[in-house]
Amino acid sequence: MTANDERDATVSAWLDEGPTDLPGATRRAILTSIPMTPQVGRGPTALWTPPRMHGLGLFAAAALVAVLAIGGAIYLVRPPAVGPNASPTIAPTNPPTAASRVALREGRLPAGQYTTTAFQPTLRFTLGDGWTARFPDDLDEIAFDRPNQDFVAITRVSTVVDPRTGAAGPVPDDLMTWLTANPSFEWSGAPVPVEVAGLAGTMIQGQVKSGLPATDTFAYSTGNMRVVGPDRMRYYVLPLDGPDLTIVVESRTDSGFAADAAALQVLLDSLEIGPS
Repeated sequence: MTANDERDATVSAWLDEGPTDLPGATRRAILTSIPMTPQVGRGPTALWTPPRMHGLGLFAAAALVAVLAIGGAIYLVRPPAVGPNASPTIAPTNPPTAASRVALREGRLPAGQYTTTAFQPTLRFTLGDGWTARFPDDLDEIAFDRPNQDFVAITRVSTVVDPRTGAAGPVPDDLMTWLTANPSFEWSGAPVPVEVAGLAGTMIQGQVKSGLPATDTFAYSTGNMRVVGPDRMRYYVLPLDGPDLTIVVESRTDSGFAADAAALQVLLDSLEIGPS
């Protein structure tokens, strides 16, 4: 075994064993705070820019790079990419029972039926294969993606970020109107009526303006959600008592949502909203 082989084996062993010793909050900060440069070409090799940036993100990213930059090689830990034209594995269509649902957890998720344990109200849904949960579900957000293809967040927004000043403030009474007027986006048309999980709401579709720097949209105690141009976006706003239920869908494939339609539709068609 050469010195390089020994070094690679050591790094691999650390990557396999080290994360099990990190607290969940630290893992989440590292996973969602590594500053990856978005690619101009949106092919299967494009790097995913995490949508949430935490306050300790720069520290966590610097620490990770310092530990992993061994012998001049920097290792980025992320799930294997799935080609944008790959056909997703659709989860079984048998009606799920309470016993068959699996609690949503951080990490790669096999096809199946899932339920939240912290998010209020409880969400139940079905996922095909290839999804990764970015962190354990929060009281006000869940988020997962299929690497280099699409990102989905389901959230109850209480604070928005002014796109002109960067200041955070209370969510407006009409979130869809706020999104429609947001200068960070180029919309393909006016909001359209939709029904998701038995709730009548609205959906708007478009893209982040090309060349725009990463821009924060919603603010949370753990960090902000941000968008990057020219990614394609969909926002579903569904009325609930208190903050509305908002579904954020971001596509990074060359063909836009066309390559993601089947995987996304499985999620949307199966979504159920339970009591708090």
